[in-house]
Amino acid sequence: MIQKAEREAKTIMAIIDMASAVIEALPNPFLSALAGALGAVQVALIRSQPEPKFHQGGSMFFDAP
Repeated sequence: MIQKAEREAKTIMAIIDMASAVIEALPNPFLSALAGALGAVQVALIRSQPEPKFHQGGSMFFDAP
């Protein structure tokens, strides 16, 4: 659950950073398009990461004596 929220936060931050880079590069259309394309690749890489799984499953808590 936490990993999913973290991935969503990273995706949103990447989109914001991409938009900022595109706007900053607007005087040069080539650089603006390049910034958008690289940002899209970054978002795709973040979204393609699988959610981590426990090695053997089970509870994270240990039984106290």
